[in-house]
Amino acid sequence: MSIFRRGSVWYADFTAPDGKRIKQSLGTEEKRQAQELHDRLKSEQWRIERLGDFPDVTFDDACLRWLEEKAHKKSLDADKGRIGFWLIHFQGVLLKSISEAKIYAAVSKMTNRKHRDNWESKASSLRKRSDVVEPFVEVPVSISTKAKHLALMKAIMRAARAREKG
Repeated sequence: MSIFRRGSVWYADFTAPDGKRIKQSLGTEEKRQAQELHDRLKSEQWRIERLGDFPDVTFDDACLRWLEEKAHKKSLDADKGRIGFWLIHFQGVLLKSISEAKIYAAVSKMTNRKHRDNWESKASSLRKRSDVVEPFVEVPVSISTKAKHLALMKAIMRAARAREKG
């Protein structure tokens, strides 16, 4: 059994099939739960090495990693805005369950978020003056906006896949 305790928290310590040593906190104080987590980690490492499977990484984790790695970019603020759009659709979703069809379905429903913000500010000022407020009408985004969002998603997915391979 390659689990041990430091204080009240259990830790795992084992060698992955590729020879890399894995030593990390299991974040639990119960021995049975720690053993289950250890076994799950070990089997996941085996699947990654032997079957070419990829670990369970969420889209949120991939986005955080992307932002950390690309902190030097001048267009990081634009990336943050685009990531905000993708998080609406894929927050908490595992990367391996995000398909091309789901990505294109999200892009096809894109509407201009800035247009909504502008309409809301205009509507609130009209209400203050007791004027008539026209109903909100969704405006689709341009093709170039869709292309920029798709390019960022492709880059995030490619970077996550490369990180897991090597």
